[in-house]
Amino acid sequence: MKKIIAGTVMATALLAASTSSWTTLDGHAYAAVEKNTSASHYIVNVNGKLMTVRSLHRSGTVLLAGSDMAKLFSADYRYDQKHQYYEIRRTSPNVRIVLQIGKKAALVNGKSVSLSVAPQRFGQELYVDAKQIAALLGGQWKAEAGVSIVSTSGSLRPFRETWQVNGSTATIHGLVLGQTSFYSVNDVAAAFGATVHVDKKRAWLRWKKATGQFSSTRLVMY
Repeated sequence: MKKIIAGTVMATALLAASTSSWTTLDGHAYAAVEKNTSASHYIVNVNGKLMTVRSLHRSGTVLLAGSDMAKLFSADYRYDQKHQYYEIRRTSPNVRIVLQIGKKAALVNGKSVSLSVAPQRFGQELYVDAKQIAALLGGQWKAEAGVSIVSTSGSLRPFRETWQVNGSTATIHGLVLGQTSFYSVNDVAAAFGATVHVDKKRAWLRWKKATGQFSSTRLVMY
């Protein structure tokens, strides 16, 4: 099984098993603090490939563009202007999701499903809760340190390992996707006495050790 670790302290892949450590785009743990609406981009690892998705920050909530979410899952996306609803349709598995602006319920294959966050419109785009829409489309969405790992087939499997680092024992959480192991960047950093900062514009992880020394690595896949 292939395990990705770049450099001495750096794991390019990202997931902790404890939801309390996930700070962005994972369920209700939203990181945005902007009082006003702003749009930006978010880094996503989809089936081992890094991609970016448009994100919306509004009143402490982060949502992702519905059309971009559909693209990640190879699904069709359209807006029905007459009936004023948005539709995401995936053929394998066969899923049809109907969404409306501001409504905390969606129709999934004709059945009503409650949404944790109501879809919101910004410009010409509808923005939705990433984790829940991914699950409705038959996939999985996990996030840590500003980057999300997505499996479009729902095949993420959590694990944990015990590492010996400088004479101390550290528990490192991770996920298996296919033949690749992804390690929690926060756990790896903590094991080496470092903290993590994500530069989403340049797709870099920046590490700071207790000594004040900095190092960086680009978010890449091998």
